[in-house]
Amino acid sequence: VPGLVVLRRGSSRTLRRRLSGKALGSAPGSAPGSTPLWNPANYSEFAHERLRPARDLLNRVPRISASQPDLIDAGCGDGGPSKLLLERFPAAKLLCLDSSDEMLAAAQSDAALNGREMVKFSHGLIEDHFAASAATSGKLYDLVFSNAALHWC
Repeated sequence: VPGLVVLRRGSSRTLRRRLSGKALGSAPGSAPGSTPLWNPANYSEFAHERLRPARDLLNRVPRISASQPDLIDAGCGDGGPSKLLLERFPAAKLLCLDSSDEMLAAAQSDAALNGREMVKFSHGLIEDHFAASAATSGKLYDLVFSNAALHWC
């Protein structure tokens, strides 16, 4: 099948090289083997379509009994899924994590997220965040949410 890419452990860098370009919402000319440069304007152009799977996924999440649940949006992008999480869990402490400076800046500039005391932003790779967390604090979350980012790990 043309365009079909079979992933094996450790092959995400190869996939990034093959897929970097405007189709992903990234800036043209990303260096081969580098993390794509995501363009928030291109990304938000299809927000309705892109957020539909996030809504579907979130609808499957059971009720969380904690009065102030600790959540992470791993690969938060421009903050779209993060806002859905806060709609569902308004008292939550939320960490918005993304590896793209451009996308994290877009999330931080979103009025629905910016300035909320219980929302924090962090730049970094998902796998590095959880490895560091496990090694230092053993931090646990009530919900780890990732709409469309784990395949980049």
